[in-house]
Amino acid sequence: KSKLANEVYHDLSMLIEWVEYIYGKEDIPLNTENGYYHPLITVPPSLRRTLHSLNQACDIFDRTKSLAELRGAIKSIYELLTTSSEDMKICHVGHAHMDLVWLWPERVTYQKIIHTFSNVLQLMNSYPDFTFTMSQPPLYYHIQDKQPKLAERIQEKIRQGRWEFTGALEVEADTQIPCGEGLVRCILYGQERIKAIRGSVSETVWLPDVFGYSQCLPQIFALAEIPNFFTTKILWSTITKFPHNSFVWAGPDGDSS
Repeated sequence: KSKLANEVYHDLSMLIEWVEYIYGKEDIPLNTENGYYHPLITVPPSLRRTLHSLNQACDIFDRTKSLAELRGAIKSIYELLTTSSEDMKICHVGHAHMDLVWLWPERVTYQKIIHTFSNVLQLMNSYPDFTFTMSQPPLYYHIQDKQPKLAERIQEKIRQGRWEFTGALEVEADTQIPCGEGLVRCILYGQERIKAIRGSVSETVWLPDVFGYSQCLPQIFALAEIPNFFTTKILWSTITKFPHNSFVWAGPDGDSS
């Protein structure tokens, strides 16, 4: 695996994602017929500069076939994108998504999680800036029962602020089939056990891999005093494009998350 190629890929992907976001914000069609591109009449100057610089960067790579040259051209584009008064801070945090039961028995999940968390601790020893987040208390309590020394090492990382226990829920539950009481109990038990592990309740509901979301969730989260909700599944569809990745979700009663 080429580290240079990996960096170029992600740097370029972020720029393309930003361009697509501005296109959507300005209501400019991305898909064109017969090679026709809609004229950019009223768009932010930063978009014009970025598109021009991206074209130049691609031309450089076409001529040189050099990833190093392409990386340098991409770096110069980022230098053009100056921040406003509302600076954004982006954090890269590790996570290992683990279904308690999916294509294997539950006992296999607990074997895999011991192996996974041991690898995370080893990475933390190798990379001092590496941080990690996990969810679902049953995973931690299994380690505490079967591998107490491993649990002690995890607790030490939690105290250092490098290992975050989050999620609010006992498990990453489906939200369409369970009734409201079932979801509430999942939060009550989850928050109680998370507080016992990290010393405080979670401020984020963590549901990255759920297919569908009940409209009552903002109300339940608000009543549980949980201000944040995180997921990724809504952005996976190749047919129905969800228009936002950061937004305020309001329920039928007006409560929001």
